[in-house]
Amino acid sequence: MAFGEDGYVIVGDKLVWGDVNESGIVETSDITRLAMHLAEIPDKGLTGKGYILADVTRDNAVNLADLILLVQYLSSEDLNNPDVVLGIPR
Repeated sequence: MAFGEDGYVIVGDKLVWGDVNESGIVETSDITRLAMHLAEIPDKGLTGKGYILADVTRDNAVNLADLILLVQYLSSEDLNNPDVVLGIPR
């Protein structure tokens, strides 16, 4: 895992959209982290890179739509398809 000039998490040459906890991969703990942020649990809000990467719909807002897309992605066959990133074809 590395950080690009703009601070985004990068694996190889790709942003890891949905990597809310900045572990380098998208996993179920990212769902948990995003859900805690959306539920406004004290001291569990997202900031910085985690917040940016949580915007998987890329609409400049972190909300329920991002959580839904992240859940759909992790429960789909797209997870093993290198030509699809978070349900969005490259």
